[in-house]
Amino acid sequence: KKKKKLTGNTAHALFTRNPAKDILITGITLTNVHASDSVFVDLFLRKDAIYERQRVITNWDPVEHTVVDLYIMKAIEITQNNTLILEPRELDYDSKEFSLMIQLNAADSAIDINMNFRKER
Repeated sequence: KKKKKLTGNTAHALFTRNPAKDILITGITLTNVHASDSVFVDLFLRKDAIYERQRVITNWDPVEHTVVDLYIMKAIEITQNNTLILEPRELDYDSKEFSLMIQLNAADSAIDINMNFRKER
């Protein structure tokens, strides 16, 4: 179980990519704790593509840092004092390949996050 308080509109990693272990998320709740406003939430997968193979298999040249984002949900509104509950089928992804990211819409946005998960050994 993991709990987190999140504020602001910067993207945050809920789970960082780990090529050695997969994560099975069994549920996430997102609660809007802002005093008066709705919050709009983006939940997405992020994959960093930093190296690119050139000509021969052993020749890896660094390229400009590229990020690929795949959205699970985009600009989902959670009204004041309400909670969004996400189930495993909505959060099934390959954590060996992607980081699970979250971003709120405004600098004064605030949510509480409760995450239930199991790590593969």
